[in-house]
Amino acid sequence: MKLLQLGTVLLFAAFATAQEAQPPYAPPPHETPPPPITGERTPGQMPPDTQAPATPPVTNADIQQQIQKKISDEPGLAGANVSVSVDDRSIVLTGTVESQEQHDVALKMAQSVAGDRPIDDKLQIRSKA
Repeated sequence: MKLLQLGTVLLFAAFATAQEAQPPYAPPPHETPPPPITGERTPGQMPPDTQAPATPPVTNADIQQQIQKKISDEPGLAGANVSVSVDDRSIVLTGTVESQEQHDVALKMAQSVAGDRPIDDKLQIRSKA
């Protein structure tokens, strides 16, 4: 019985000293540096490109060509007859399509290029006789 008590005391003593032997938590030696204050550059950072040419403005004709190309290149619009006209305020789609699905695809093509301009939908779905 004394041997069992002695063994238990030694086990607890070994456990207690093992707990004390672990070093306390220390954060890693490296940390992410704080972001630079606006206007400051960090060493090795590239300066902003002040020599880049200005982006040319997108014209109504450019937008019209982009939409018309997307519509003509879309295989899902085979058999559709869609025309696009663009002014400073809106985009107008006219013509005929075979189905509601083609109608929806043509609208999505125009919306992908339209930006903030509203689309005036004047597409007709051909009725099947």
